[in-house]
Amino acid sequence: MLCQFFCDIDLYSLRITLLEILHSRCYLEDAASKGAWLNRSSIIFAGNDKWSVDPRVSIASGGKQEYSLQIQKVEITDDGPYTCSVQTQHNPKTSQMHLIVQVPPKIFDISTSSVVNEFSNITLYCLASGKPEPTIMWKHISPSAKDFDSEGEYLEITGITRDQAGNYECLANNDVSSPDTRTVHITVNYYLVLRPFFRPITLAAMALTDKL
Repeated sequence: MLCQFFCDIDLYSLRITLLEILHSRCYLEDAASKGAWLNRSSIIFAGNDKWSVDPRVSIASGGKQEYSLQIQKVEITDDGPYTCSVQTQHNPKTSQMHLIVQVPPKIFDISTSSVVNEFSNITLYCLASGKPEPTIMWKHISPSAKDFDSEGEYLEITGITRDQAGNYECLANNDVSSPDTRTVHITVNYYLVLRPFFRPITLAAMALTDKL
């Protein structure tokens, strides 16, 4: 992402993950040039004078003409447009960078483990945050589980049966980092059906009965 000012205005976007270090390169044209960094309409640096009170922000000058902006541990509030403006002896040069701060997925609320009766209805929920917004997938983890794909914050099970008991895993993913997962355990109560027991009667038993 070098803004070396081969044209009057350079436009680009930069994606970075939360808490990483931003290093947005910018170069002066010569020793007589004056540089400035702006965030929206607020001045961050004017020349070597720092206007921002944020201790995370600094100017990196690896070379004589380098005038790069560096932000330690990028936060979500750092998201937005940045402008490097260079005043030269001829025409001013401008590089505009739109910073997009991406946030890994995080599940912040999920259904608690519960006990339900067989053939009842149950709804599980899983809420997650992140940027971009994560997708939610549900998976039934059980030896008797049948393969199924359920996408969305809510998982509705109608007429739950005993073979649908077990752990249900919620997976939140937005491709920024590894998915976040949490598990809900569902216990299904069911009634045992007892069949009547009939003892077979032998001929000897029938004869004994007749004598009595």
